[in-house]
Amino acid sequence: EPDAPVLGFIDLGLVGRLTPKLRDLTVDLMVASVRRDYRAMADALHSIGRATKKVDRDALEAEVAVLSDKYLGKKLADMELSGMIRDLVYGATKYGLEIPPDFLMVGKCLMTVEGVGKEIYPDLDVFEEVKPFFLGVIKQRYSPERITQDVMRNMMRLSSAANDMPMQLQEILDDLRKGALRLQVHETSIDVAAERLGRRIFSGLVIAGLTLAGALLISRDRIALGVAALVVSLVWTLGHTSLVYWIGRRGRRALDR
Repeated sequence: EPDAPVLGFIDLGLVGRLTPKLRDLTVDLMVASVRRDYRAMADALHSIGRATKKVDRDALEAEVAVLSDKYLGKKLADMELSGMIRDLVYGATKYGLEIPPDFLMVGKCLMTVEGVGKEIYPDLDVFEEVKPFFLGVIKQRYSPERITQDVMRNMMRLSSAANDMPMQLQEILDDLRKGALRLQVHETSIDVAAERLGRRIFSGLVIAGLTLAGALLISRDRIALGVAALVVSLVWTLGHTSLVYWIGRRGRRALDR
């Protein structure tokens, strides 16, 4: 009423902005949630986060399936969107994915809206309320203008990479020529691997030499010596193959233990 105005305060503390890439990934996660596709949810979550260690994708998918099962089995009106995002973020963090603060802000905003909204209106369906926004984002994402823009951007990146590649290769060759190019390898078993490789190379040279010598001797009518060389080569090959198989089998048994 004009004669009795009522003042209200609006708290804008949860206002944030998503990058276009993060917004698309968030939409992918929401669409996968509606479709009840936990594998697509795990893929979207992996793309949203930044891996701080090697991520076990199979374990992550299993975790997402377990955490989201209590949500995806319900009707849309009964699903707690904020709780699902909270559990998914927890699962992602558990497997070494660092979630961006902007996405965490989205989850916090949904929790606030869902909590306050259901106190005011118990029948509030958050999915129905955010559905127009997500549909608009999806239409914008797959619109001809957006697709054309993405194609042009990728073509410009490829063109720039093609122009820079000759210069980068030249710099690498210059560093290699000057001895400034170094390769650092951290491998504790490098000595064992080098020794094993040396034995295999030696055996290969011996077998090749015996085979070649046997063939040359036979071609010069020294059949007895040639056949003997080929027999020795065959025995050496069988013995080396058996030894490699035995060592590999013993190593697998040790790993199983």
